Amino acid sequence: MLSLYWDNGRKEIERFSKESTYPAKGKVTSYNQITEVGAQDIIRVVMAYAFDRARLKYGYKLLRGADFDKKGAVNDELRIQRFDVLKDKLPDVLNVHNWHEFLKAIMNAGYLSADLILSGNAIDYSYAFYLIAKYRFNASDNANMHLTSLWFFYASLISLYTGSFESTVENHLNSIKDLSTLEGYKQFILERVNERLTNDVFSITLVGSDGLAVSGRGNNAWNAYVASLNILNANILFSRSNLLVAKLFEPGTDGNRKSSLG
Repeated sequence: MLSLYWDNGRKEIERFSKESTYPAKGKVTSYNQITEVGAQDIIRVVMAYAFDRARLKYGYKLLRGADFDKKGAVNDELRIQRFDVLKDKLPDVLNVHNWHEFLKAIMNAGYLSADLILSGNAIDYSYAFYLIAKYRFNASDNANMHLTSLWFFYASLISLYTGSFESTVENHLNSIKDLSTLEGYKQFILERVNERLTNDVFSITLVGSDGLAVSGRGNNAWNAYVASLNILNANILFSRSNLLVAKLFEPGTDGNRKSSLG
């Protein structure tokens, strides 16, 4: 669809995706130590950010010009309008400054490495929320960072974006669409976090069979625990050195691009 009606847009998506896989000399690109990006990730982000949609199957229908009020009948005028929206919003998604500021929010939540992130969807939709807060609600960089950090930590801990998540995302997007202020958006975030992350979650669930009691590392509870240690600048447990846990996630610590704890 993009190749047919906006080939330059397709090329920009492919460039951003490709550049996320290797470091470049002399320029800032999408490359980072947290995640590599695929074209599908970008489509997820822009569909959520620009069209309040989470189901990828609707992406094709939207850009094709489907009129959902007329059983999906194709309307060329709608197609042109939607491509105009896409052309307006995609540059925000592919803006490397936006991208790296968003990644700082993930790191601010303690998730310093891809090893701590089990769901790429959590990155995609948290980025869409970051862009919505910035451009729709005019959130400052500082406010947006902290709201995005909180949302990413919450979404990762409860596995929000795994399984059959698309209807949940669209419910969230529809709720946000009805908001008119940054304060309303902030309340949207806090209400959902407070509803799910109760005292019982931290004192019972996370230390039980659904959390840290699970054998081995690599579940969301363990990753949230390690992320919390990173936030607190905690020292490595049982170590005689003053080495911080966060140091284990610096590039090259174990000879690889990313490190892990455990």
